[in-house]
Amino acid sequence: MRLLTNIASKYYHLFVFALLVLTSCQQDAPLPILGQPDIDEKGNELPHVVDDFSFIDHSGNERVSTKEDGQIMVMNYFFTSCPTICPLMTDNLAEVFKEYVDNENIIFYSASVDPKRDQPDRLRQFMTSHKIPHDKNWYFLTGNKKELYHFARYELFLSAMEVVENIDDDFIHSEKVVLIDPNRNIRGFYTGTDKKEMQRLRSDIKKLKR
Repeated sequence: MRLLTNIASKYYHLFVFALLVLTSCQQDAPLPILGQPDIDEKGNELPHVVDDFSFIDHSGNERVSTKEDGQIMVMNYFFTSCPTICPLMTDNLAEVFKEYVDNENIIFYSASVDPKRDQPDRLRQFMTSHKIPHDKNWYFLTGNKKELYHFARYELFLSAMEVVENIDDDFIHSEKVVLIDPNRNIRGFYTGTDKKEMQRLRSDIKKLKR
């Protein structure tokens, strides 16, 4: 009986050790590059690279983001009058943002899907209501609706819905948050209303910082 107990104990410890090794390997595994591949002039598939953009931020200034910036980006789409997912998603992101509020190499962007109404003053009011500082590295964006929607669909892949003929009738409502590395590759999609998903975002940002 003692022999069986010793054997069982030995295998139990081996199992625990193997589980710890497997968990460690999973944590250290590099993040995948996501999104529909880009196609070069020869027809070869290449990892998707998020294009540059230029929108208007909550201060009324032009906010330009380019491949040369070399920053980690966290980006989502929302609108200030949203009564459902947007406030929760913003509050969840705010908890993540607190860890990087003074880190200029990690930038947060929240772009409006209702830019006609979400002018800079309204964006600032929304930020204030969610206790988000106006002078740190989280920018709330507005601008040309057609350009904002094109970026959401074809650069961040946030909507699979077909484009409608009249841009005024088009509407994107997504709870997804996108993580983009310094090379402008998409490395993660996260459900912004889910706190566990936000914890995964935290973990993945740390992987990119290494």
